[in-house]
Amino acid sequence: SRSFHPHDVLAQLESATRWQDRSRILEDFHQHLLGIPVSESHSQMSEVLLVLNRLLKDTNFKITLTTLYILGDLVDRWASGMMAVVGAVVPGLVEKLGDNKIVIRQTAMKTFHKIFTAVVRMGSPQYADKLLQTLAGALGNRSAHVRVELLTVVIMALLVFEGGGLRYDREQLVPVLCQGLLDPAERLSALATEALVVLQCAMGAGALDDRLSGLLQHDRALLHKVFGRLDLGTLPSLSAEGLVEYP
Repeated sequence: SRSFHPHDVLAQLESATRWQDRSRILEDFHQHLLGIPVSESHSQMSEVLLVLNRLLKDTNFKITLTTLYILGDLVDRWASGMMAVVGAVVPGLVEKLGDNKIVIRQTAMKTFHKIFTAVVRMGSPQYADKLLQTLAGALGNRSAHVRVELLTVVIMALLVFEGGGLRYDREQLVPVLCQGLLDPAERLSALATEALVVLQCAMGAGALDDRLSGLLQHDRALLHKVFGRLDLGTLPSLSAEGLVEYP
């Protein structure tokens, strides 16, 4: 029979001591998941994601990377079943943006790209809003390094949603991005500006002028910098793999 229980896999992983054995158990799990017919996947998806979220915290590089690949494959295959429960792994993915290995950070980024693309495929504004809310909420309490990566993910989301003609609540991001402009880390301020360029392009020229003028009235230098960038109007773009590139 095809039925299996994700928590059994977790138990096996926790009882295996050698990372090679754990890696093999996880590979088997991956292959098994890919073999489940799409029609039968929904019922177990939330449990699968809870297991994967636990595995994202694993200290072994190979386990973490395989977990990210599994997540990407699940999103590609079962977008509709995944989206209802994908919130369970977003916090884990956010943590991976701060990983000290670049391949983990980039794979987490690419997984986010797959999630945003799936949301557009489904044409679901409520999932888009929920994801943006979670990402915006995560910006407050992270190291500058993770905030940089997170803002990049927000820009990626905006580009994917706008590119796919998806309606979502643009306004909810404005206060968070305005806050980002004032960040003492220059890179963060620059990225918040890039995100605002994407939003202004979508909302119409001058849509943000009043708020930005009010916010930045005591910092003329930053005001000129931000408005200079908004006036340029050229947007960041996405590479074929979904990574953000700046003009």
